[in-house]
Amino acid sequence: MATANDEKMIAGLPTQHQAALRWFSENAGGECQWPGSSPAGLLASRAKGIYKPRWSKYALSVRQAVNSPYPNLEPSPRADGTWAYSYFQEGKDPHLRDSRYTNRALVACWHDRVPIGVLKQVSGRPKARYRVLGLALVTGWKKGYFLLEGFSPSGTVNHGDGTRAQDWSRTAPKHLIANITWNRHGWRNLYVDPRAGHRYARKYPGHESLNFDFSKKGIDTADEVYGHIAWTRPPAKFGPPGFIFFYSRNLDTGGGEIVGVYGNARITDRRKVPCSGFHNNVLELNVAAQKSLSMLFPVPLRASRYSNGRLVPQCGFTYIGKTLADGILRDEIHALHTAGGPRLPELQKLKNIYSLATGKNYQDDYQDDDLQQQEEIVGHLQIQKVSRQSIAEELRRLRPTDPQTVTIRAKAYKRDNKTIAQLKILRGFKCQLCQTQIRKRNGGFYAEAAHITPKSRRGLEMPDNILILCPNHHKEFDLGDRKITSRLQEKIEFYLNGRFFKVDLRLLRQ
Repeated sequence: MATANDEKMIAGLPTQHQAALRWFSENAGGECQWPGSSPAGLLASRAKGIYKPRWSKYALSVRQAVNSPYPNLEPSPRADGTWAYSYFQEGKDPHLRDSRYTNRALVACWHDRVPIGVLKQVSGRPKARYRVLGLALVTGWKKGYFLLEGFSPSGTVNHGDGTRAQDWSRTAPKHLIANITWNRHGWRNLYVDPRAGHRYARKYPGHESLNFDFSKKGIDTADEVYGHIAWTRPPAKFGPPGFIFFYSRNLDTGGGEIVGVYGNARITDRRKVPCSGFHNNVLELNVAAQKSLSMLFPVPLRASRYSNGRLVPQCGFTYIGKTLADGILRDEIHALHTAGGPRLPELQKLKNIYSLATGKNYQDDYQDDDLQQQEEIVGHLQIQKVSRQSIAEELRRLRPTDPQTVTIRAKAYKRDNKTIAQLKILRGFKCQLCQTQIRKRNGGFYAEAAHITPKSRRGLEMPDNILILCPNHHKEFDLGDRKITSRLQEKIEFYLNGRFFKVDLRLLRQ
């Protein structure tokens, strides 16, 4: 019979899944002939030792065959009725674990603590029989083996050392940044980069040339896009629902750019498909991703804001955690807001990507983040009674290559937010077009920052590219009919929806 502990673990699963797992719990310790189906549906697969139903992202069962080609170990029973079992993954190369959907399904069980059923063949054909070991938790993975811990008849489960097993989903990086050769066509057409670091790349188009062409005939599907990353060995600690961020243009910008993302990505077996224009007219593919969670960034992000050095080796990848992924996606969303124009579909897609990559809701916690940083910095400067003259002198020394983070009272802030906060103080929190000053209930003032050259056109976060505006003029400046007639370091003149404006850009007026 299913125990209270079993029931607690399967309570949130679909009814069909619960019924199948109860079969394993109720028949634990017994033997049967081929248990392929039951009133609960199909329980195992003859084709594969790991059975993942079509209707679930989780594996339902594993079975060990008498003449298995894999080096599975024997189950180890304990005195308290629990048992341990090391079950070898599908595929003999541990580095390619996540290229197989069956292995990814077991990893999902591991991450979410979903039990699986376990079968062990005790006699071969023609009268094959199987022992039902019962239910087990996937508690780890090591050198190709999934580590299973079996439930006792009373429903208890051991974690090896008496404590909860280490959870890979909490300790290992779930995302990557991967290097791709620069492509002036946005990775939607073949391109040979004459300045590439490798001789091969200066002669032939890189296989990543079509990474952001999401309609490759005979390759991409309605749901998935396939691409390529050049590496000497694929990442061992990566799989769905991980995200791959793409990094390029290091030779052009000195710090590189983050140019796009693959969401819910997975490593695949290397696949060669005929495609004219590549070396030997063959395109190689080794990654796949969910099309609805993948995109080329409309505004490439300067990588120097996340690292003072190179983010990724010239050929390969770097593991990153949720914090950096959060920052990248937040910055891209912010850049799209600033760029203006018809961006709603792209913004909505980015918000969905952000939610899945970080586990947080963009609508709930993003919008005020930069403003909050700016307000905190304004408060620090006012408490320290930093003079307007000192602020202006610091801004004059500012360079685009300065570090992208600053530390104030042991807390890290975006350098961009410090620049905007300083400009708000110098402008008296007044709109530079209408002189409106918005007072808040707490006694402070509210103002926004607009970029003269948008970030989408590589506009810099420098004082002569930022206007302090009221919310209405900010939106009008970004979205309205604007024609700049004169732009100098100290002033700018322009028409906005037919009205003429002349704005002083000097940090301190004489």
